[in-house]
Amino acid sequence: MKKTKFLIPFIAAVFLTNTLNAQVAGSRVYAMPESNGAYKLVPYLKGKLWGFSDANGNIVIEPAYEQVDFFDYFSGVAKVILKGKQLLIDPSGKVKENKDSRVLFDDSPRMAELKSGKYGEDIQEASLSKNGKHGFYIDYDEGVLHKAPVYGKSRGYFDNYNSLIIELKSTGKYGGVNKDGDIIIPFEYDDWTNHFGDGVFFVMKIGEKLGMIDRKNNVIFPFKYQKIEKLNMEGTNFLVKDSVYGYLLDTARKPLYNKPLRDVEFARDMIKARDDKGLYGYLNTAGQVVIPFIYKEARAFGDSISNSNYAWVTNNKGVRFLVSKTGREYYSK
Repeated sequence: MKKTKFLIPFIAAVFLTNTLNAQVAGSRVYAMPESNGAYKLVPYLKGKLWGFSDANGNIVIEPAYEQVDFFDYFSGVAKVILKGKQLLIDPSGKVKENKDSRVLFDDSPRMAELKSGKYGEDIQEASLSKNGKHGFYIDYDEGVLHKAPVYGKSRGYFDNYNSLIIELKSTGKYGGVNKDGDIIIPFEYDDWTNHFGDGVFFVMKIGEKLGMIDRKNNVIFPFKYQKIEKLNMEGTNFLVKDSVYGYLLDTARKPLYNKPLRDVEFARDMIKARDDKGLYGYLNTAGQVVIPFIYKEARAFGDSISNSNYAWVTNNKGVRFLVSKTGREYYSK
């Protein structure tokens, strides 16, 4: 039997979760300290100096700094610059010594295997080809995918890991099969990038363009896009992007917002975009404008615990500050 390296996403995810949350034999797993709540404070610009406010804009630490960063969720301190010197402060504004000896990763031998790619190999097994069908199965104990020899590279699992997007070696095309070898998605695509709803919709590639199909191979979005993202948990609203514009559409291709948008970026349930006048604003996942298109520049909402509810914007005077998801500005003259 020929072996090729392959790391099953499910096995890896389960194993990583377990190792990072429990004591593993022969390894060290370090618990993270409880937060002191300081991460809820927001950098606030008053005039030309920075301090911190609460979410409602009430000043908590008086603006006195040239620059500040968000408070760290775990350490409870924030980086600031005062008179050109970088310092760490606590939520009261008191300067703290920089002591951070946290260990974030497990160092067990099994974790080393995972990092090296040795854990979880897929195996070609001739017995999985029967009566013109070519199946697969997963050995969950070993983290190994067993597949019929006709298959090449594996992609995403769906149907609760009972089906798989995989390459047909003879053509180099991708399709979807279940464990018994029944074809769900025909082998006519150049690649797969994602699927939603555990196999309700599939984002596939033809040439260099992306499109989206359902499990009956009906085209939901035509193959002319560079990116397709799901906007809501229900899987009814999507952001699709070509080389110039982004469009907010439902699965019937009905526009959620009546104009194409430029420089579109989706994060934290908020869509940053630029309108036809060159100004930035934000929409929600239903396509409604929640922060008007009034800013000269804008960034997507943050990706950490501390900054996930805030985004950086620049007004028409060139002043850069934070806004909340409701449009509250953390700035005053």
